[in-house]
Amino acid sequence: MPPGKQPVKQGRPDPSDMQISRRTRSKTGSYHHGTPSASALKLKILNVAFPRVGQKAPRRMDIENPYLANPRDTQFRSILAERSCPCVTAVWAGMPQQATSFGESILVVFIPMGEGRGMNAFPGPLWTGPIAPEDAGAVLRMLSEEIPPEVARRLEAVEPGRWEETHWMVRGAYRGRELVGVELAHLQAGRTAVLWPPRLTPPVGIEVGLFLVEAVCQELGSRAVTLVYCFLETDTGVESRLMQLAGFTRLAQLLYLVCMEDQFPSQRPLSALSFEPYTPENHSRLVRTVEATYGESLDCPLLNQKRAMEDVLAGYQATGVHRPHLWQLVRADQHDVGCLLLTDHPELESLELIYMGLIPSARGRGWGMELARQAQWLTRLAGRNQLLLGVDADNWPAIRTYAAVGFRQWASRMVYGKFLESP
Repeated sequence: MPPGKQPVKQGRPDPSDMQISRRTRSKTGSYHHGTPSASALKLKILNVAFPRVGQKAPRRMDIENPYLANPRDTQFRSILAERSCPCVTAVWAGMPQQATSFGESILVVFIPMGEGRGMNAFPGPLWTGPIAPEDAGAVLRMLSEEIPPEVARRLEAVEPGRWEETHWMVRGAYRGRELVGVELAHLQAGRTAVLWPPRLTPPVGIEVGLFLVEAVCQELGSRAVTLVYCFLETDTGVESRLMQLAGFTRLAQLLYLVCMEDQFPSQRPLSALSFEPYTPENHSRLVRTVEATYGESLDCPLLNQKRAMEDVLAGYQATGVHRPHLWQLVRADQHDVGCLLLTDHPELESLELIYMGLIPSARGRGWGMELARQAQWLTRLAGRNQLLLGVDADNWPAIRTYAAVGFRQWASRMVYGKFLESP
């Protein structure tokens, strides 16, 4: 699993779908029926000079030649409100955080084209907020493909106002009083969250989804979330374009691997390495060692040095059922040279290899295979029949090691991420 990038059970394929009939969850990866396709949208990306602060802006907006102005300008917003323009979204990009005046930047304007998708397709202002009680049933139906059945049952059992007690945040996009979109986020330990692409009602288009994603990210930032993940089946199509426009970066393609018990060693593997179980007393050593293993790592290098190590470990610890003896420091010649972190998923009769790593000076000696064998041995001792893990598709040394000890791929996902700044 990528370093500092703990796996997200809700955001990745469900291992129970594997069984190992290799059945993976079938999703279209696109918006609900009726949503305009990319060909039904006119996308303009223009370099323009915005009015300086205090200058007057035009008072008309032409659909074919959209009014280009600073989207933070109050006059610009009032024009949108007066014209009831739900289908136009302006995205301000490249703007310095502390800028006091506006120079050249990029304005992205979406104009839905085609019958029934004009400027006045939906009367009333567009806004986002908590789900209204009367919309709870519709929301759960819209999200039925996104959340595990046990989570759906848990949400059904409580009022929408209490959904966040389960660490699930659901926000709706409303046109007036009409629900036109839903965004789902799962708040996790380590100041992270997982965001799903928005679910929209036809004929709402991508611009409403973008509005919803940005609003939810802003709220997550106000709650001290520093990193938001989004898992997609592919890196092409409407959803990936939407997430990139919302400021998400493609971090990696994760390959999900499984090893069955017939590949586990029947006795403790012989090794020149020693394995020391985690205790509160060696916590500081574990922190230093995990951080050292990230050096020159091929697993999600875009995330290296971007998160506090205590946040990383908190995320690891919150995955599955944490059992301290399954976290081990790896030692050679009385020195810490690596780590092996596993967690338990009793409901799946599986252990998961959350992360294993060696410091740069300890690589190239075949020790990675010894760590993998130790993980298999611990899985056998725990009475579990399979060992799961996720690995960056670009980490070819790790993939080669895992294949050599009997792992095989059963699914993959594209991982996008966005770092948030607290207000």
